[in-house]
Amino acid sequence: PRATRSSPTDATAASAGSAPPPAPTGGQRKLSEEMQHLVGKTIGGHEILSVLGAGGMGAVFRARQISLDREVALKVLPERFAQNAEAMARFTREALSAAQLSHHNVVQVYDVGEDQGVHYISMEFVRGKSLADLIRKDGRLTIDDAAGYVLQAARGLKVAHDQGIIHRDIKPDNLLLSEHGVVKIADMGLAKSLKGFEPVDGDAPTELELKSLGADLTLANRGMGTPAYMPPEQARDAAHVDQRADQYSLGCTLYYLCAGKAPYSGTTAFELITKHMREPLTPLDVHVRNVPGPFKTIIERMLEKNPEDRYAGMAEVIRELERYLDVDSEKGPYTPREQHVAALEGALEEFYQVPSAGLRSLATMGLFGLCGLLFVYNLLIAKDFQLAGGFAGLAVLTPVFNFLIQGLRTKNHLFRRVRAVFFGMPLLRWLQLGLAAAGLVAVLYVLGWLFSWIAFAVVALGLAVGFEFAVLKPLRTQRAGPLDRFQKTLRELRLRGVGEEALQEFVCRFAGTNWEEFHEALFGYEAMIRARIRVAALDQSKPRKKFATWRDALARWLDDVELKRKEARERRALMRAEAQRLRAQGKSEQEAEMQAQAEAEKFMAAEQKKAEAAEKRRVKEMTAAEVHAHLEERRPFSRSGVNRLFTLARLVAGLVVTLLAALMLYGQGLTGNLPGPVRPYLNAYYAWGQGRTIYALAAGVLLLVTVFSSRMLGPALTTLGAALIVGNRAITELAGQPTFTPQIAWLAGCALAAGGVVLCVLGKIGKGRF
Repeated sequence: PRATRSSPTDATAASAGSAPPPAPTGGQRKLSEEMQHLVGKTIGGHEILSVLGAGGMGAVFRARQISLDREVALKVLPERFAQNAEAMARFTREALSAAQLSHHNVVQVYDVGEDQGVHYISMEFVRGKSLADLIRKDGRLTIDDAAGYVLQAARGLKVAHDQGIIHRDIKPDNLLLSEHGVVKIADMGLAKSLKGFEPVDGDAPTELELKSLGADLTLANRGMGTPAYMPPEQARDAAHVDQRADQYSLGCTLYYLCAGKAPYSGTTAFELITKHMREPLTPLDVHVRNVPGPFKTIIERMLEKNPEDRYAGMAEVIRELERYLDVDSEKGPYTPREQHVAALEGALEEFYQVPSAGLRSLATMGLFGLCGLLFVYNLLIAKDFQLAGGFAGLAVLTPVFNFLIQGLRTKNHLFRRVRAVFFGMPLLRWLQLGLAAAGLVAVLYVLGWLFSWIAFAVVALGLAVGFEFAVLKPLRTQRAGPLDRFQKTLRELRLRGVGEEALQEFVCRFAGTNWEEFHEALFGYEAMIRARIRVAALDQSKPRKKFATWRDALARWLDDVELKRKEARERRALMRAEAQRLRAQGKSEQEAEMQAQAEAEKFMAAEQKKAEAAEKRRVKEMTAAEVHAHLEERRPFSRSGVNRLFTLARLVAGLVVTLLAALMLYGQGLTGNLPGPVRPYLNAYYAWGQGRTIYALAAGVLLLVTVFSSRMLGPALTTLGAALIVGNRAITELAGQPTFTPQIAWLAGCALAAGGVVLCVLGKIGKGRF
């Protein structure tokens, strides 16, 4: 079997400053050299920056995901592996299984794909070092510290096991410690799905082969793992192990963290495997003094040679470690100690009372208040329609420019999502966006606001830049101190075994009513949204302030768009891999494509069922209040109500405009039968129309046609165009611009109505919806 030396950079990303990894083997150096030519290239929307290392299933690069402008670890399958259809299909399936895991103690897989013949997995870039690096640099850990780190890993493994994924290569090198003290499980390259999508691995290596291999090697192509941390049953049959194999490997890791050495030592893989199978465990207290009895019981049971004698599952391991560390989650919500509450209160007070916080609120209210007053004054008193439009533009454009500038500097969640949507748009969508922009320009021109908006856009940009550098940048600098100090408190609590959700709930419960901005600064936007659901269920008596809620519906919609794109990319990647595998087996091109599509749909359906089952389990664990809060917060971004009202308005307007235009065009004599108050207005309009009534009739018909459209933008432009065609005289009188004549309004209306219909037609071509 092919073997590679263990490396902390295998499918992981440790930042600069971590302890140097072991010297690479000749095979790893050769692999790194083979992959070196990729540095500087763009693969699958990822700009490759540097090589991080090489391992059993490929090389790992530090890269930048262009769409989201974030650093990632990009794992690339070797070219010789890509030529092996079976290996490529296995690589793709395992990566897609790992991509379904979403937990703070698991390295997140972002994307799986193929580009320019290169197969890759895009993963979370972890700034920190592995636990193996930590031991090599500082020596063994205290028992309590080791238990805290392993408890975090156990929580991540439980989530993986619940989704049917077995890691099969748990070891200190594959447990990364982030800069905030969060342990993340890396290298899902050997993960084994229990759902039957994996082919059975090849024959186990022979005794002669094992004797020729070093003790610190990973038996990669057999999926066997690393001999120093390998359970006995995995050495016998690596393809059919269950979650208790990961428990044994985690126990070996816990032993290593406490003793500074693995439970068994040897010079060859065969010697190590034999000792794991037959030799009794050397008690931990041979290496460490004063080992507590409960801890000794935990580690010895995890390292039982017979899987039946170990804990039944990772949930039991978590429970026993929590009891040992006295953070038993079964006792109810985590209760912090007095000094931790004091640290939170001090950080909160300093966070919200920095000088720039008040200045930010004052500047924001001042801008919108002043623009509103000037808009009303110029519109109603000074009768300066153009200047009123300029101040309206200033109120709109300044926040837009501020969002862009702040997003480029801080790369916040919403900006990343907006950026991803724009970078992922197809050419047809860009064309629709261009037409919409042209329509906006036409509307501004019709209203006489175009040039004032351009002038005020320059002012808005200057205000946004000044706001960023005079207010927001100092605000972030002033708040960095209290955040960093409280992060140290959180790191200490993580080391004591407190779970991530418990820490987030602690901040929610003790941070008062104005908790959201502080929580988001610590844990991120998505964690804040999840915590909002929990706190709404836990404490319904005390009103809680929400921070920047205008983002929430937009963020959910953007997340849904990105999720659909990701699923489509994953399906295509799996179809290509399966089709290549089937062609290698002698299937025809057409047969391979059809079977590959069926296999991909089967796999994706199974993954969807696993995700739904996990969601059902999570909902069952929630209280009725939590379920209600969850449904309220996750209410989909739906335009159905607004769309129904808009559709009804178009229907009524279309019927009225069409009827009146038809009467004027074909039945002027019928006006004599109409009521007296109506007839003069109709005759006056007909006399003014001077032959343009046919266009009013067309506008009414277009309005009726758009009633059948499920979209918003196209019908909106058509409605605006119809209004300009029918009411161009009234609109031009309201605008009060000498250059804005009824003829120009009529032409603009025709253009807008035509553009709206074109958008609807393009949507029908691109997405199948009119």
